Amino acid sequence: MTLQSYFLIFSFGLIVLRAAEVSSFGRKAVKAVVRTCDDPGVPKNGFRVGEDFSYKAIVEYFCNPGFRLTTSTRLRRCLKNEKWSGTLPTCKDINECIEYEDYENPYTTNDVQVEHSHLCHVKAMCLNTIGSFHCKCKPGYHGDGKLCLSEKYLMVDALFRKKSKVSAYTCGTLGNSKNSTRIRRIVGGISSSYGSWPWQVAITYNSTRRHNYLFNGALIKPGWVLTVANVLQVKKGARAIKPNKLQVVLGEFNRNKLDGTETPIRVKRIVLHPGYDRNTMAHNIALLELEKPVKLNDHIRMVCVPKRKRDKILEKPLQYGTVAGWGSTRSIRLGEPTGPLSAELRQVTVPIVPDKECKQATIYKYSQETTLCAGFKKKPKDPCFGDVGSPLVMQHPRSGRWIVIGLFGWSEGCGKPRKYAYYTRVSKYRKWINFIVKGSQ
Repeated sequence: MTLQSYFLIFSFGLIVLRAAEVSSFGRKAVKAVVRTCDDPGVPKNGFRVGEDFSYKAIVEYFCNPGFRLTTSTRLRRCLKNEKWSGTLPTCKDINECIEYEDYENPYTTNDVQVEHSHLCHVKAMCLNTIGSFHCKCKPGYHGDGKLCLSEKYLMVDALFRKKSKVSAYTCGTLGNSKNSTRIRRIVGGISSSYGSWPWQVAITYNSTRRHNYLFNGALIKPGWVLTVANVLQVKKGARAIKPNKLQVVLGEFNRNKLDGTETPIRVKRIVLHPGYDRNTMAHNIALLELEKPVKLNDHIRMVCVPKRKRDKILEKPLQYGTVAGWGSTRSIRLGEPTGPLSAELRQVTVPIVPDKECKQATIYKYSQETTLCAGFKKKPKDPCFGDVGSPLVMQHPRSGRWIVIGLFGWSEGCGKPRKYAYYTRVSKYRKWINFIVKGSQ
């Protein structure tokens, strides 16, 4: 064979070898393209993110609102054997009635009606349904399940409608102005309606040394105002401040302008509870005797003092009370300077907190015999500086009258999580109040 023949044979062999390599590469490429997984599926009441089913592709699963992903894993991968890792997950209905049962205790969170519209009222039953739930008021209450009121209130309203006018000298009654309950709060709350709380008293202490401050009280008799003692004793061990240093205004609403219903009056006498201790805040209650009895009207009325046995039920945890005042409108930490005071009277509705929770939440001594606390654990909105002495009132479900349950005495800052407002338990001092008031007559 010639050299040319060898060259041709060699060249032909290279061409055949190259063709074989190309053919082999083509088969591998085709095989790589073909290597895919089947559709991994979609769970019932859920959906999938990812439409790439090729080798090493990943898909992710989610459930619709009201359902929770159970079994298997949220992520699945397409494997080399053209199978998906794991198994198709399932979406299980969430029993909201159990999942959110902690929220049924309103002292652990905010007002269930305002802040948590997905929850039932404390006087409602939670009925679970597929993907959702339903609220139904318990027997003896009416409403939409988000807010349930005692049916006794309907009888009270009907009783009051029969009367053309309720006497201004009947304690715990309102004038022509309407009153709203279950609303937001003082720190971050809303203004109350004009004349909503006719027993609210604005008290200012004026000193020649510019040591001035505002506090509150409640009118319980035409000539008597109920308040706390810790604002009436400026220094430890000192006597109560002089009555002529106090300026009392009844019928007040906006402190920056004349509403036409204000009645300023002087204080004749200050009576501190004999057991008051400034260190422990024990027996933190006091009475102010006015210079003369005030004339009552739609904007100046008396609040009822509780009768200890009959009204004791109002002090139980989860009962709601309303407190109003002209105090600070921003949250404040303990030790910080006070914030700006409100011009208009503001109000807040808060639940009574169990004594155990009250004791654990404070660094100070807590006596459940003479003190109670109220508020919310999360996103709290409470009475603050300038609201001291404000009455915590509740409407009695049978009589419809408003009763003073507590007097705001102190708190560790304002509007802080897991911190509550502490009130003097007024029912404890019913006999002392009656003794002082009747003894002056």
